[in-house]
Amino acid sequence: IGVNATVLEALARMSEYSVSSIAVVDSSECLIGNISMADVRFIFKNSRFNRLWMTCQDFISMALSQKGLENQGRVCL
Repeated sequence: IGVNATVLEALARMSEYSVSSIAVVDSSECLIGNISMADVRFIFKNSRFNRLWMTCQDFISMALSQKGLENQGRVCL
């Protein structure tokens, strides 16, 4: 899914394909990260429903920052 899609769109795509995580790529098809059901559970556990409307790129950046793992490395496919 693209970086500008919302987390909600990513969830819909995961449901559509019956998968538990989805790759997030930029316009050059470089892998930015992934969104998994574990990430989404965190949203619901902490009642942060407004995060469903974040872009995937912003969500990944926020999640990595909170985990102290953020680096700007990318993997191009």
